[in-house]
Amino acid sequence: MAELIVMPDAEDLTRRFLDSELGDGTACTGTAPSTWPPRSVYIRRTGGTTTDLVVDRAQITLECRAALAGTAAQLAAHVRALLSAAGRDGWLLEVPLLDVVEVSGPYLDPDPINPKLQRYTQTLVLAVRGEVSTITSPEGGTP
Repeated sequence: MAELIVMPDAEDLTRRFLDSELGDGTACTGTAPSTWPPRSVYIRRTGGTTTDLVVDRAQITLECRAALAGTAAQLAAHVRALLSAAGRDGWLLEVPLLDVVEVSGPYLDPDPINPKLQRYTQTLVLAVRGEVSTITSPEGGTP
């Protein structure tokens, strides 16, 4: 059997990267909380494809929230700059980051469910490198 190439979890990778850079637990993924903290970055994978055997072009949408529109816009701009710099560096934590492409820059995107918080949304495509799977099944083969 050919090698299994596993792509990284782009949502969680982005969350861990932003938490390491923002340093305050601002970033989250998964099920949206019922109440948002006063400052947050919600990360969702909203699409993407593999372009070859080892590259996943993950489309990531980031929702940046804060009490004031200006603060939410600044948070979105900072997140955009962090991911852009990671693309130039070529790494997203321990994963090779081959490219960052902006699909949509930050824009004011009112949230009807949480109208007390201002939300800026942006979408990027992160080209991350997969790796050969080292996971084996209980029988000793690959899963």
